[in-house]
Amino acid sequence: MSEVVVTGLGPLLANCADRRTLWTQLCEGPSQLTFEPAPGGDGEPWPVGRVHDFDPDRWLARFPRRFYERYHREQLLYLTSLVIALDDAGLESSTARRAETSITGISAPPRARRRTIARPGTTC
Repeated sequence: MSEVVVTGLGPLLANCADRRTLWTQLCEGPSQLTFEPAPGGDGEPWPVGRVHDFDPDRWLARFPRRFYERYHREQLLYLTSLVIALDDAGLESSTARRAETSITGISAPPRARRRTIARPGTTC
């Protein structure tokens, strides 16, 4: 069995772009979700967490723009979260030993994004 060590986290969520903010939000409980009208305007409002004012150049400036400009916003958010995780771990991608380094990302599948997680006025 191999040992696994998590050395960096790359949270890029609504109102959260670093590990300290993530832990503060988890411990103190503020929700980053807002309720917006359901698509089509029918039914109950949906809980939504949006990453506002996302600027990929802020996070991906170390790479040539031609490397990432072809990607969709969702892919840029994912790439950015990987860069944040590398920074949080104190790793440089150019010096990390490939045999000993792995980057793993977790993202909600498309179906989960469409489900209602909580009703307005309820808590977890």
